[in-house]
Amino acid sequence: MVSDEFLTSLSFSAVIRSVGQNSYLDRLLESLKNQSLQPAEIIIVLPYDVPAWDTSYPNTRFIHSPRGMVTQRAVGIKEAKFRYLLLLDDDIVFRDVEAVKRLFSEMLRHNAVLALPYSPEAFPKGREG
Repeated sequence: MVSDEFLTSLSFSAVIRSVGQNSYLDRLLESLKNQSLQPAEIIIVLPYDVPAWDTSYPNTRFIHSPRGMVTQRAVGIKEAKFRYLLLLDDDIVFRDVEAVKRLFSEMLRHNAVLALPYSPEAFPKGREG
């Protein structure tokens, strides 16, 4: 079991791939702000043709890269300051304030290098009948 003391001292970067300022991103940032385990930095990776904007979220910086899901994530990973990363798209919302803490706890408990959160509502339902 990973101790709460260790988790609360864990520094990690939240890397968010986005195509620009939108209400989804605002909801994600609000949900991150409400997490019991906070990122030490938030990196928002934008395509080159999308300007950055002022944000009130602490420890947030913008970087630019060529447009594309994999490319934007790779650039964000390269720019991150911390060993542990939380890779996000801008349409994710954490409804539970302990979600990030539980994700890192399970990852560390199993010596995993990667963890994917599962949410039943994030996946389409199969055909019935």
